[in-house]
Amino acid sequence: MSAAYDGVVLAAPFSLKPHRSEAPTLRLVAEVIAGVLDTAGLRHGQLDGLSVTSGTTGAETALGIADHLGLSCRYLDGPVLDGASAIAAARRAARLVAAGDVDMVAVIGADRGPVAAPPVSPQTFDPVAADRETIVLALITQAMMRRGATREDFARLCLAQRTNAHRLPFALHNDGPMALEDYLDASVLAAPLVVHDRPTPISGGEGFLVLREVDAVAARLPFARILAATERHNAYRFDDLQFRGGLARDAETFWLEAGIEPDAIDIVETNDECPAFSIMQFEDAGLCLKGEGPAFVRAHTLTRDGSLAHNTSGGLLAAGRPGAAGGHLALVEAIRQVTGSAFADTAEGRVSWQVAGARVGLVSALGGVAYDRGLASAAMVIAGDGAGDVDGAGAQGEPA
Repeated sequence: MSAAYDGVVLAAPFSLKPHRSEAPTLRLVAEVIAGVLDTAGLRHGQLDGLSVTSGTTGAETALGIADHLGLSCRYLDGPVLDGASAIAAARRAARLVAAGDVDMVAVIGADRGPVAAPPVSPQTFDPVAADRETIVLALITQAMMRRGATREDFARLCLAQRTNAHRLPFALHNDGPMALEDYLDASVLAAPLVVHDRPTPISGGEGFLVLREVDAVAARLPFARILAATERHNAYRFDDLQFRGGLARDAETFWLEAGIEPDAIDIVETNDECPAFSIMQFEDAGLCLKGEGPAFVRAHTLTRDGSLAHNTSGGLLAAGRPGAAGGHLALVEAIRQVTGSAFADTAEGRVSWQVAGARVGLVSALGGVAYDRGLASAAMVIAGDGAGDVDGAGAQGEPA
């Protein structure tokens, strides 16, 4: 464990239920902050730090947001690093808490998505009409296929994440597993990407607290320690087309800082802008050698109850993506898992998606897609006391 984060923990993970709304982004931010504080059983005035990531607040900054919400803060931040924002925000906040400059920081990501779902058909999604980011991801995916990946490999990730999202209240596509035929026959966005290869835009938000371990213990909060964290942006800029991200450059020192080997992790949460990005992150993190990602995917179930529990609440592909805040989902879910908090009480009863025995989690982010690559890269390893069997919870993904 890195000494830089001694005595600092992550706690109180919270997610808004994904939806389509005309509500202003500031309202979403306020709802996430309220949810985080309610989860922690803390008061509004106990926060003295705020980090907000959003792409739809316009000219509003963290300073203005704090003013609107009546917060008096010693630390304000507004990282805009796409999928890497949550890890970067947690890393910065943790160092300030460790230094005694701030006591408790709420790390929030919230964004407003489209009010209505876009139509899905070959006529509305094609290589010409597709957005710039999708075209870049399609080129990266084509390159991975030339190195041996198949559409069935990408489908394996998508299908596993739909299975993981089944019945989860925070997932948009939670109505059950998807068949391979449904994936292979889906409408094309930009070949070879189909509609299931890209996240559905939604309104939503995620958040958690960064605070001292002694304060978390005093509040009786389950918490996760940071074993290691890293950022490396705009790495390998001379590669013709991206096949590796910034973590590949720093993986050796990253795992040395964590004090464990890659095979010691219990869960993996990646920023899944498309399946090829998740495979790339497996390779970059050293879970397998570069180029062996497709074979690695074939060797694992990727589901919560199988081998390599990956994107345990469905990831962006099943949960939906709330704009620039999408990267917060992976870290929030990892905190839930390693603290034994992956359950929710619903009208039908308690729903649990807890991975039994999950204590150590890898969170990886690759985003900021521009031209021919994802520019932003970050990773974090966190550890908690886990859960085993959650008291009062039923089987994974089922009501008690």
